[in-house]
Amino acid sequence: MNVFPVNKMILIEPAEEQEETNNKTILVPEDYKPKSQYGLGFVLDTSDDCQLDISAGDEIVYENSMLQEVPAHGESHFLLKENYVLCVLEDEED
Repeated sequence: MNVFPVNKMILIEPAEEQEETNNKTILVPEDYKPKSQYGLGFVLDTSDDCQLDISAGDEIVYENSMLQEVPAHGESHFLLKENYVLCVLEDEED
């Protein structure tokens, strides 16, 4: 199924979260996983009215609480409003 973002939305693929090693002793449920305030992801597509200078394949940093998971036809799609993109990551060139 193809998904086309609209209304200044960006379709992303969230990067795998890395587990943080923490030596503090706090009792929490076994299935609890702390979530970072920020997430990394890769742009899959942008809406036609998106004003950010980003394109498919760009790596971005965004606010995790603003990421919207949209289930459709048995698949999850992740959408983000363009104003919640905090920065674009680029490799350094020599």
